[in-house]
Amino acid sequence: MATMTESLCRDAPAIVRQLGIQGVVADQAESAGALVAEHCGLPFVTVAAALPNNREPAIPLPVLDWDYDPSEKGLKRNRGGVMVAGWLTRSLERMIAREAQRLGCAPKGTQSDCLSPLADISQIVGGLDFPRAELPAHFHYVGPLRRTTEPQAATLPPLDPAKPFVFCSLGTLQGHRIEIFHRVARACRMVGAQLLVAHCGALSNEQAATIDADWVVDRVDQDEAVRRADCVVSHAGLNTVLDCLSAGTPMLNMPLAFDQPAIGARLKRLGIGEILKPNASHDVITASLRRLLSDELAKRRAKSLQAELAVSGGAKEAARIAEQALITRQRVLHTHAVAAE
Repeated sequence: MATMTESLCRDAPAIVRQLGIQGVVADQAESAGALVAEHCGLPFVTVAAALPNNREPAIPLPVLDWDYDPSEKGLKRNRGGVMVAGWLTRSLERMIAREAQRLGCAPKGTQSDCLSPLADISQIVGGLDFPRAELPAHFHYVGPLRRTTEPQAATLPPLDPAKPFVFCSLGTLQGHRIEIFHRVARACRMVGAQLLVAHCGALSNEQAATIDADWVVDRVDQDEAVRRADCVVSHAGLNTVLDCLSAGTPMLNMPLAFDQPAIGARLKRLGIGEILKPNASHDVITASLRRLLSDELAKRRAKSLQAELAVSGGAKEAARIAEQALITRQRVLHTHAVAAE
């Protein structure tokens, strides 16, 4: 990451000027967006495509599976996590500070120092996040940022209406985890469910053929698969989780990497779905599936954020906020902040 950020800081200013770029929209995780924009005198907006990186004492870092604990014990634990993270990211933070100085920016030392002062956008909704007390007035929860379409004609294989349908995907980066697919397939056989596995191109045909599922495919229309599933087994990737919450589909998540453990912690706090370790045995997976497929409470909880996501605004609202911030160069306040003022 440090190499990418440093390269952008060194090469992007000339490209920005050559193309006549007038504003920047940057991922929260890429500090070069803020540094280059400030150096070039351009307004910029930051977007959290993963969990928000906005730090607060009571909020664990968004890569940890820690629960929400605002007690003194929890605050102390969180401070320890920040200290360890500082050691692990020291080279990145030194590079951010060095590039900020070289580019003539205000002093900066962390990714959090590089968040936009005009508009900061997250593709989750407030109900999915831990309780926040220190978000700036220009922070916006807008929900999923991907383009969504109206339901199309069925593209899934013919499903047996007499059997539960389970969809399993581990995302585009973890689809090679064939041992998880094997355990999920065995569990589905135990509960009498039909299973569709999408490995996102990570397995060969020979490997895919060893999975005892009803269907094993490269890719599938995930919107349709999630919408029609009785349960989705996934890695707790944010896009898949948002798809499930939007559809009100129960989830069995096995977080693997990145912000997935932290997403799992938020779902666990809300009582949405079940969270297992990636090495959970097929017996444990079987027990979880059996509960999720037969428990009406699990289905009601899966729908708990459906209404909030439906009115969150998504990509259209994010575009409106970004355009207003970049054109006016003024802070774009969220609704509650505007009402307060």
